[in-house]
Amino acid sequence: MLGIYSQRELIEMKPKEAFALAVRIVGLLIVAYGIRYVTDFGLGLLGYFSLQRTAYAYYLIIGVAYLCVGLYLLRGASPIVRFAYPDAEGMQDDSAVRETAGDAEQIVRPERG
Repeated sequence: MLGIYSQRELIEMKPKEAFALAVRIVGLLIVAYGIRYVTDFGLGLLGYFSLQRTAYAYYLIIGVAYLCVGLYLLRGASPIVRFAYPDAEGMQDDSAVRETAGDAEQIVRPERG
């Protein structure tokens, strides 16, 4: 059993959905990497290893940065997906809005002739 998706639904995944899934998987990997850095920070403070030239704060800063980016990607990063796969319908809607705005402008300021 594949959970809530049937095999047919998984095979018929659209490219946009597959890209969004790939972005989330990359986000999960980045979150795991961030957790590793934050864990190293904690272990360094506890004295499990010593650093010669790197401050412990480096591990915390890098870990928090990786966690932020990873969580953003894990939540779907919709601007990235929209940039990679713009909606054809969305583009048509924008032109319709511009046409409607032009019609409204003519109603407010009718042409004199």
